[in-house]
Amino acid sequence: MHPSARSSHELEHLADTFWQERHVVEFLLFKLVSAKLVLAADERRFVASALDEVERVLGLLREAETTREQAVAAVARLWDQPLDEITLAALAIRSPEPLRTVFRDHQRAFGRMASEIE
Repeated sequence: MHPSARSSHELEHLADTFWQERHVVEFLLFKLVSAKLVLAADERRFVASALDEVERVLGLLREAETTREQAVAAVARLWDQPLDEITLAALAIRSPEPLRTVFRDHQRAFGRMASEIE
């Protein structure tokens, strides 16, 4: 595989892993809101189930993070860069279009979701 084709493949794979992780974070937000509503309604019989669901989604998030870490490591090796320099901001600057826009969108979305979780 030509180096630029390999780079493109690795970047596309990384973008896909970010999409998957975004879906899991959105699902986590949904489960957190659901748990909050159960608590606010004082529906004690459902509290344990609601919290179990949050824990289940946190497990999915840990799996998604592991997948993302592997994809980031592949790009770091390909670009001969330290792992900690492969950030969404760096990807949004260094990647070719249309991936540049995709990574910028991921950066904004993760920032927005992080503020919602806090």
